[in-house]
Amino acid sequence: MAHYEIERKFIIHTPSFLERLEHIEIEQTYLLSESGTRRVRKTVRAGKIQYYFTAKQRISGIKCMEQEREIDDKTYVRLLTERDPSRRTIQKVRYLYPFKGLLFEIDRY
Repeated sequence: MAHYEIERKFIIHTPSFLERLEHIEIEQTYLLSESGTRRVRKTVRAGKIQYYFTAKQRISGIKCMEQEREIDDKTYVRLLTERDPSRRTIQKVRYLYPFKGLLFEIDRY
């Protein structure tokens, strides 16, 4: 499914309540690409493992067109063979913070 993503990033001090929030463990690997960005992710949320493939095309400084789909573990392993050797795999925890009808995602690298 394609959608627009508008992303803003801020560096914040770790709030004391962060560890009590629902979270997702993410392992993100960038793939070789002729244009745009391609990546795969392995996520663990409440003990459930899922895999995703994402392709992004930058439209402006903060806006991009993103297509993401869930994939199976075999496809994930196959796509890892297309890893971009110039980029490191990222390990992060994404905390989900609902606030006044919005959902903030706070990533800890």
